[in-house]
Amino acid sequence: MRVEHDASGFLNEAQRRSLSAIIAALEKALFDFEGWASGQERQGRVYQEVNDLTPSQREALHHYVARLRESIADAVLTFRLEPQVREVRASIRGRAAILWEGVADTEPRRLERYGPVHPDAESLLSPRTSALIAILEKILSLVGQT
Repeated sequence: MRVEHDASGFLNEAQRRSLSAIIAALEKALFDFEGWASGQERQGRVYQEVNDLTPSQREALHHYVARLRESIADAVLTFRLEPQVREVRASIRGRAAILWEGVADTEPRRLERYGPVHPDAESLLSPRTSALIAILEKILSLVGQT
């Protein structure tokens, strides 16, 4: 349903920001939905997706994504929503910082909260954890540069 008049004045600034944030998150999620509707599967060493969508589900998902994009466009026009610009460096910084913390939590001394760490596991895990942390720190340094 397309509103033919400017409704931007119907929302206060906090309401507009809230609407804009969820619309941006929805639009971002549509990139994943489109990939999966096209048969995409991401494969890593310990992260694997299995695209179990049937052909008819993929077709329907393409259709729903298109409808969502139309609804997003309508909301943007109706409420005069501004794009939320997210710099890639900021996204990388945020993700890398969260991952750094998670990796640091797998250091043997921190894993002891789940029970004693076998000495051989400690000697194998420590250098690997340290290497992951060092690389994440290099990434953080890289994207922290202007």
